[in-house]
Amino acid sequence: MLLTFIILGVTIALLLWNKLPMEVPALLSMMALVLAECIELNTALAGFANPTVITIAALFVVGGGLFRTGVADWLANHLIALSGESVWRFLVVLGLLTAVFSAFLSNTGTVAVLLPSVVSASRRLQVPAGTLLLPMAFSAQLGGLLTLIGTPPNIILSDALENAGFAPFSFFEFSLLGFPLLGLYLVYSLTLGRWLVPKRGQSGEDGQLSIWELARSYEVQDKLFKLVVDYGSPLVGKTLAEADLSRRYRVHVIHLKEPRSIGSGEESERGKQLEGHQVSTFRMIVGVLSNPEPMRENPTPGSLIKPGLRMIVQGDKDDVMRLARENGMKPGAPIAGEEGRGGSLAEVVIRQRSRISGRSIIDEQFGSKNRLQILGVMRNGAPLPVPFTDTPLAFGDTLLVYGSSEDIYQLGRDTRNYLLVGSPVQAGEGPLSAKAYAAIGILFLMVLLILFKVFPLVIVSLAAALAMILLGCLNTETAYRQINWQSLILIAAMIPMGSALQETGATELMATSLIERLGGAEPVYLLAGVFLMTMLLSQFISNTATAVLLAPVALEISGQMGVSPYPLLMMVAAGASSAFLTPIASPVNTLVLGPGNFRFGDYARVGLPLVFIILAASLYLVPLIWPMTAVP
Repeated sequence: MLLTFIILGVTIALLLWNKLPMEVPALLSMMALVLAECIELNTALAGFANPTVITIAALFVVGGGLFRTGVADWLANHLIALSGESVWRFLVVLGLLTAVFSAFLSNTGTVAVLLPSVVSASRRLQVPAGTLLLPMAFSAQLGGLLTLIGTPPNIILSDALENAGFAPFSFFEFSLLGFPLLGLYLVYSLTLGRWLVPKRGQSGEDGQLSIWELARSYEVQDKLFKLVVDYGSPLVGKTLAEADLSRRYRVHVIHLKEPRSIGSGEESERGKQLEGHQVSTFRMIVGVLSNPEPMRENPTPGSLIKPGLRMIVQGDKDDVMRLARENGMKPGAPIAGEEGRGGSLAEVVIRQRSRISGRSIIDEQFGSKNRLQILGVMRNGAPLPVPFTDTPLAFGDTLLVYGSSEDIYQLGRDTRNYLLVGSPVQAGEGPLSAKAYAAIGILFLMVLLILFKVFPLVIVSLAAALAMILLGCLNTETAYRQINWQSLILIAAMIPMGSALQETGATELMATSLIERLGGAEPVYLLAGVFLMTMLLSQFISNTATAVLLAPVALEISGQMGVSPYPLLMMVAAGASSAFLTPIASPVNTLVLGPGNFRFGDYARVGLPLVFIILAASLYLVPLIWPMTAVP
């Protein structure tokens, strides 16, 4: 038991550290339990054959079919249009739409589909995007409490009941709690919650994001300079990779122009100070880089440095001055340009399981592949310091990119890797295709079969996933990509921890300790303790892993006290869907962090009152719907 607790503590610490992929600490804990002889090898590997894992994998494919056929986009565009120009009505429609989507589809996928439309709507309504994005993220989490398949913890808790000899939760049983909580949240989001959400990122009068606000948020201002390579420069003849300006000077080359004619008065003028040629942020974005003259060479590691080559570089003033002084470079005259010509700005969020995640901008050769320049990177609400080109990027990072509208459009089509915020690409505007109708039919039939318990959940889910592939809603390769393998491995590797806690008596000890402290008083205190324990763990580690760990504890408490396990497990479900306090508590929180211009503490500011509202409502509703004293 002691070894099990030590391994559990180290596992949680590694998950909190957040420097390793979530599945790595889970796999390490599984191996440690076997080596410490806390569980047998077959028990450790049983998680990979668990019906819960297979069911969740199949449901990822079903959701992917609905996304890929455009069903989600079509519904989102048509339902959001119903809100008109009223912010209040938009918040209600958005909250209901997000929750219903999340009840049947991945909540992360739901937010990814809705995010561009919501940002565009914020511009139309002339309100900060964050006032709409945070309610959307929280609604997605609460939407998981509407159905059995709404979120993986629901399936885990239901299977735990069945394995313990009880009837599992029915398909819509969670909605008995979920709908009242969603209603309370909608009221909260329209009143106190709306007041608590930060008002950063206000849209301009014309409904477009202010260039100055983008520049300030990414700290682009005061870090852009124009340089011209002199004929005696030691850099002449080298490639950008050989010059290695990023490592040597902490300066990032973001734009190149071919040399002008030799002897140009503008180019040859001497004695100017670099400080006087710092590019103003506004002019750089809508003037210098939007010059109608085409850029003849996009910066790549192989770009050759020639005499007279004009560069726009990004870095601190002192670093740029040192670069110019040591390498025979001089300030260049402003490149002629007009506002709004030749280029556009866009914000791009890196998606889960993106190819670029874990790779740097240099490794990915982002500029040469996409013909776009990255002007800034935002992570956890704060801009990365310059130079950021060799910093590994991660899920949730927001990139400020510049380039032509066509190139930005093409980047937005790469939905596997990037999420274009406020994209000009509006999917779902045309009629539904035959494959879309097939996807809807598969989902409808799957829900009916689960509802009436015609076949086991795992069989119905697998059949629905195969039907999506056979009817052409998505191909096999795409189906595999829809599966969140990180979540599956995490669940499969954490199930043995639950088994070890039970087999060594650790679960019994945890349950006994909780009962001794809270069980002697009113049962409501015991329910509150289970909720708070689940909620707090879910802020820092996956709510799926939390459900795996606490389901056996809740069952042990019900056994020792002789009460029904249903209210205890339902409180675990409510706590697992209350990951509101940090941007890393849930992938949906991370997705809206950059586009909403949020800071780390904003989530607790808005989420903490909501947690207490959900706790109070759950303590009233759960014992009323699932009585503590009735043992099935």
